[in-house]
Amino acid sequence: ATLCDPSAVEWQDLGQGMGVVLLPLPPGRRTAFDSYVGYVAFSNSVPVAYGGAWVFPGKSKVGLNVFPAFRGGPPMLLFTRILQCYAQRFNVECFEAESYQLGHGNPDGIRSGAYWFYYRAGFRTVDPGMAALAEEERARMEQDRSYRTAPSLLRRLVSGSMRLRLTESAAPEFEPSALSDVVLRSMALIRNGDRSAGLSHCADHVQRVLGVDDMRSWSAAVRQAFMDLSPTIALINGLESWTIKEKGSLVALMRAKGLSNENEYIRRLREHHRLLDAWAAIANAE
Repeated sequence: ATLCDPSAVEWQDLGQGMGVVLLPLPPGRRTAFDSYVGYVAFSNSVPVAYGGAWVFPGKSKVGLNVFPAFRGGPPMLLFTRILQCYAQRFNVECFEAESYQLGHGNPDGIRSGAYWFYYRAGFRTVDPGMAALAEEERARMEQDRSYRTAPSLLRRLVSGSMRLRLTESAAPEFEPSALSDVVLRSMALIRNGDRSAGLSHCADHVQRVLGVDDMRSWSAAVRQAFMDLSPTIALINGLESWTIKEKGSLVALMRAKGLSNENEYIRRLREHHRLLDAWAAIANAE
């Protein structure tokens, strides 16, 4: 909320007195490959929760933090409406709750039983062994309403992430952070690790390969977005052989990262299958 772009804020009515304010980040504060959109949720005009989602094809990380005074009320209904909002607004196919959000290294998450909150919302543990353990615990809870999962067992369950898959997606799954790691290592080898010089070198190369003749008419934010994405684009093998249409779509995508909001970037990234496949190959090469 502190760093969002006020001109890009959206109010979404969730019905039954609930609503959510979507808080996009401005150019210069955005994450490198995914698109972080925060939110504050309201019930009868009172702020009751906050969180955000890192929107990305394949899977989008999401988190919810309910203010203590409102825990134990109807947060499940609110959370499912928030997920529905992001799914419809940004075409999210799969949500992922990371282990910290569930309680890994987060005592508050263990105390609040965050794991079972996400479980009731439809999320399931990714690790098959932990998933089987969770089903055993669920059966015990159904048989005995007073049964509570021991904190030690909860800490085992939250050691990995949970996912809610809404539809099957053709997009490859990989961690944007893994892509960032590869880019950072490659940048260290360019121009003796001089970041500014390395960025200029990559941007010049990508501009030439993609056939971008003149960027003087672009806004400063759009030019910067093109430059920031260039080191990753420069790592793509065989970029020169892409079709004119694929190159043109890639240029439009890179420019969209610097627009007033990332809606166009999100849409174009989801549709550019060749770029996603190339990024996945880079991220998973290690």
